[in-house]
Amino acid sequence: MAFDHSYAPQFAKFGGWDIAIIVIAAIVYAADIAALIFMYRKQRFYLPFRSKNMFIFVLAQCCGALYWIFEYGYLVSSQRDMPRSYCVIVLPWIAFGLGLFSYIILLNYRLYLFVWLMVIKRSARSIWFHICFIPVYLPTIVFVVVASASHEFVSTYSAPNPGLCKYSMPYHIFISVNTAYLILVSIVLGILSRKVRKAFVAYWETLISAIACIILIVLSVVGNSHHLNRKGWGRFVLMLISLITVNIYFWLTVAYPLYSYFFRREAYLEEFNSRLSQDRLGELGQSGDTPLSIQLSSSTAVYSNREEKPKNMDHDFNSDRASIERVFHPEYCPNHRAPLYQNSSYLI
Repeated sequence: MAFDHSYAPQFAKFGGWDIAIIVIAAIVYAADIAALIFMYRKQRFYLPFRSKNMFIFVLAQCCGALYWIFEYGYLVSSQRDMPRSYCVIVLPWIAFGLGLFSYIILLNYRLYLFVWLMVIKRSARSIWFHICFIPVYLPTIVFVVVASASHEFVSTYSAPNPGLCKYSMPYHIFISVNTAYLILVSIVLGILSRKVRKAFVAYWETLISAIACIILIVLSVVGNSHHLNRKGWGRFVLMLISLITVNIYFWLTVAYPLYSYFFRREAYLEEFNSRLSQDRLGELGQSGDTPLSIQLSSSTAVYSNREEKPKNMDHDFNSDRASIERVFHPEYCPNHRAPLYQNSSYLI
């Protein structure tokens, strides 16, 4: 059954602007995949790559891709009559719930884990570790539940449906507020971790990513109020900003290590080792007064002391040993079979 769409918003049809943004997105995500594969293959031999938690990186990039794909898919297919269930699943559930919100939550978890272990110095096995993180993702769960249950949030222009998807002003306000809340959490966690020298977490990366999310919110509000998303070029601009937002943290984090690997490997390894030492992370694994320092070469890192693996960690990290060993996997040098800086592996 066809409905009269004269009273519903009209969107520009698929055209040249859409082809351009699809090509750009394909190039960006191809570069993401290539970088992740390269880092994964080299992390056993290159310590800075080993400190990047590949699982969280991959999961975060997948969430960012879900947001971009389904947000764009909705914009180019929004002239079709759909049941309300489609309207709920595409944007509230996938694009925002599993997409943008989960992307920011994962980045927050990465910072939260760092702060909990290295600043607060508590065990990740503690029940409080999980309880304290609940307020970060609880608003997202509430958003998904409310959007699913409330016809005031999500409905269709035709009653009864199917029809064109209709998202109310409270729905858009909820999205903006929740995104701003998650950004605020990122900034707070970044501030808490700033006293640890940026061996793992660089505060400016978090800050720039937060600014990108704020710009995305502002442009989304302006775009909706001026109906930019209904025009081909407006759709291109909004989706380009979205693409930058969900990729900027990844590239800010990995670009410099990748550049250094090819052009200044030894100098960067010395710099990285120096930062570990200043954080006292390079001394993790020492026994008594005999430190096990890490020697960094152009291709690998081994302990200078090849004695038996010490039973005690540095005094400041005694309470964190169990949680660190549970969360982070030990790495082994392929040539010496000595444990590599196991407590920092996969920290972020």
